[in-house]
Amino acid sequence: MYFYVYSVLALNGALLGVLVASSSFLGDSLLSGCVTAAAFFFNHGHVTRVMWSVSLRESHAFPAFVAQCLATSRLLVAIDPDPLRYGLAIGAATVWFILSWQFAQFALLTQLISVTGTYALLYLPERNFRIFLSSLSAAYFISYLLLFGNEMLLTSLLFSALQAVWLIALLSPRFIRRFHPVVVFAIQLLGGGISLAGFKLLASSIFKSDDDSHIVDIFRSKFGSFRDFHTSLYTCSREFDFLDWDSIRETTETGLIPVALFALIVVFAKILWRLMRNPEKINKSKKETENKPVKSFKNKSNKKLKDLAAEFSQSGASDSSQGPSLPRQPHMDADLVYNSFQLVFFAFLAALIMRLKLFLNPWLCVFVGLSVSPRLLPWLPAPRWLSAPRFALSVVLLSAMAVHGVPRLTKQWSHLGEFSAPHQEALYEWIESATPVDAVFAGPMPTMANVLLSTRRPVVDHPHYEDAGLRDRVKRVYAVGSRRTAAEVRDSLEAMGVDLLVVEANWCVDRSDGCGIPNFFDLEEPQLRDRPPLCVVLQTKPEPFTLVFKNPKYSVYNVNNKNKRKLKLKN
Repeated sequence: MYFYVYSVLALNGALLGVLVASSSFLGDSLLSGCVTAAAFFFNHGHVTRVMWSVSLRESHAFPAFVAQCLATSRLLVAIDPDPLRYGLAIGAATVWFILSWQFAQFALLTQLISVTGTYALLYLPERNFRIFLSSLSAAYFISYLLLFGNEMLLTSLLFSALQAVWLIALLSPRFIRRFHPVVVFAIQLLGGGISLAGFKLLASSIFKSDDDSHIVDIFRSKFGSFRDFHTSLYTCSREFDFLDWDSIRETTETGLIPVALFALIVVFAKILWRLMRNPEKINKSKKETENKPVKSFKNKSNKKLKDLAAEFSQSGASDSSQGPSLPRQPHMDADLVYNSFQLVFFAFLAALIMRLKLFLNPWLCVFVGLSVSPRLLPWLPAPRWLSAPRFALSVVLLSAMAVHGVPRLTKQWSHLGEFSAPHQEALYEWIESATPVDAVFAGPMPTMANVLLSTRRPVVDHPHYEDAGLRDRVKRVYAVGSRRTAAEVRDSLEAMGVDLLVVEANWCVDRSDGCGIPNFFDLEEPQLRDRPPLCVVLQTKPEPFTLVFKNPKYSVYNVNNKNKRKLKLKN
């Protein structure tokens, strides 16, 4: 237990270092990294919640994803990149991410779309793009094997998107230089969307799986009136609600949103400026970049494109008579474009699901660092560290952010507490001392995860909701909070092999906001609304169950499973 806690805290301690490295790399300045670090601390309560939720899978997974994005950014602007080196870096971080958190496939889907968009806008050489695709595909296959052939990975949107993007990568060279970049982008967007839908339908029909159907239902509930049991479990949790105004207000007061928005607007302005220029020169420039002999870059395969562009300029490789508006050789803004697309996706996800501000706010910190970067403010003197105007701008920016940031950081540091759950501890101690080691439990998903971890008793449900079979079992277990008869629920539990049912006291509450377990079942069984919830009935008339343990928060019932030997409990 302590090993897990310490490892998670160590990983999230390293997270700040990776964010600083990302900002320094993107901004081409150590000063950008320092500003990012300050923004991280000034908005600490919105950037991470690992100090309150060490056990969440995202606390173990997110640092690996940030490291993977840094490796991807470096790959996008590398000349003659080493496939093995970048493949190992991106692949290892991706495997860690997928194995640690089931949501990883959706985050990686946004990354895949962002990199593909960068390629479609002619910022990314084909070789770099294919190395990224190969690394991500190989990591996905390795994860599939390490997860014992988890079918969910084969029916996910990411797997279908990988196939669609590979198709784009194979076909794009045939038409990418024949049209305006905007037309190429539109063609690839349309073709990719159609291919994605086709591959997804094909995978679903082959494997007969609807493991991720609840994701579609959640979006339906966000944008419409659709609600059922499964979507209500999500949308009634505060962290799965829309991004709250308090979070927006507080991150605006510290300057996180406005300063990052300024940097994002500058990047998109650069993209539009490039697209509005002569497209023939852009296509010609890209062709020359991809056909440039790599021998001229000997021993410089990992230098940033910006440094090599300066060498081109000094050696006469670029035509200075065409003016500074023409793209320098080779293109060096692919990392900025990719991270800008990534930030937009994260903003969309965080707006829909507040919990996902975990992705948005760290990227906002990186873009705050970019606001003092020579790449965004080229008219200021260019030295990387102690350029006086740039340093002065950073001091002014940090001073303004500190007005609200320092009090919030002080408030974060002042929080002292200790986790205590005596009723839950009493439940686990009773399970350890009174139940057989092969007794099968059912109950609230978070509680069952702890029962399995702490007592090693088998359970029939746990918080891995990205599996259709598990979702069905969860609904059958939670039916004790419905208005069905005791016999119906008992028969269902018996069919799953359950011996002992754990019931939380709050399961029995009808809530005015529609967020109680009985309310969830009322959505699908309105004809039973006149009955009391079953868990209320069991408090006075437990038959055909038998009450075997009770404290103020938990009640445990023996299912009296007729299909198994009689359960022997110790006194």
